[in-house]
Amino acid sequence: MKKVTVRELLDLYDNELSKSIKNKKKLNAFELRKMENIAYCVDCLSNPNYKISKYNIFMIYEPKKRIVMSLNVCDKLINHYFTKNVLLPFIEPKLIDRNVATRTGMGTKTGIDFVKKDIECLK
Repeated sequence: MKKVTVRELLDLYDNELSKSIKNKKKLNAFELRKMENIAYCVDCLSNPNYKISKYNIFMIYEPKKRIVMSLNVCDKLINHYFTKNVLLPFIEPKLIDRNVATRTGMGTKTGIDFVKKDIECLK
C-alpha cells in the first residue's frame, strides 16, 4: 500500500466524509482538532497493528425500530480511504459489468437499463 498523506485524508474528509456524518456532535468534536485528528489517522494507516475502536451501538425507532452501529469519525475516515484506495481498485476489475450495486456511475437507472435490454433480447 502506498504511503498516505495528510492532504489525501484532508481532501477525503472535506469532500466526502464531513457531508455524510449525521452526528453533528461527533463531527464538531473532530473539527475542533481537525489537523491533529487527520495526522492521527495518517499514523494509524501507517501502523500495521492498527485496530478499529469499539462501535457506538444505539437504537433508533423511526421509521422503524432498529439497531445502529456507528464508528467514530477517525475510523470512518480510515475505512473510506482504505475502501477507495485499496479495496475498490482490487475488486472493480474482477466484477462483471452488470454488477451495479454501490459502484460509481452505476445505479438503479443503469440496472434498469440492463434489465430492459435483456428483456428485449429474450423476446
